[in-house]
Amino acid sequence: MRKREKLPYCAWASLGKKSLWQATLFKASILSSCFLWTQAQAKTGIPIKVEPEILQEGQSVTLTPGDINVTTLRSCKWYRGSSADENRIFTYFLAPVISQKNESAFTDRETGRRDCSLHITDLTPSDSETYTLEPEGPLEHRTGAINITVPDSALLEAGVVSRIVVGSLVGLMLFGTLLCVLFWACRLRFKTSAQVVSEPPLPDDVLFSGQVRPGQVKSDSSSDPIHMYQALQQRNQAMYNQPNW
Repeated sequence: MRKREKLPYCAWASLGKKSLWQATLFKASILSSCFLWTQAQAKTGIPIKVEPEILQEGQSVTLTPGDINVTTLRSCKWYRGSSADENRIFTYFLAPVISQKNESAFTDRETGRRDCSLHITDLTPSDSETYTLEPEGPLEHRTGAINITVPDSALLEAGVVSRIVVGSLVGLMLFGTLLCVLFWACRLRFKTSAQVVSEPPLPDDVLFSGQVRPGQVKSDSSSDPIHMYQALQQRNQAMYNQPNW
């Protein structure tokens, strides 16, 4: 029976260091995974609903955040643009007392609500911007953003007028093209008919074989061309048979 050979001390030391290094790498991988998962949760934006979806100048719009628990929030901050202090419209406090603190980007047309929504009245084309929401609470670390566009009514009217003008011009061009095609078709047909030589009409006094004029009695069979031809043949034959002296 063979005895198990003992490893030298340096070999055991190397194995211990290797195991320690593997354990360190394993812990580091777990920590990095947790960090990435936390970062992914923090970067997930808050969905914001726009009502109405189609905006017009002079109307109102409401930007309502979803998937948030307002009972755990202290306040909601709205920005016109990025979340910078100079772009802040207002801070809407939910606790301990509901209130609204207007900031530098406030235009006297924005109002906050208890669901952290933003209501804007009398929309203008200058309101076309990205609006950012930043809720504050111990359990909420996300932000939300939505882009809205308010079309200029003057530009819309100009666009409608230009489309009408362009449509009219196109219609006139098509009508003129159709007239030209009809003109050339008629001209080609007239030239073709003029080149055809028509037979001259027969005089009214020309009679066909066997035809008689009104009031005229049809003659006997002697006036028949066939009968006359036979008679002439017989007479010519008699003349040929007559001796020449």
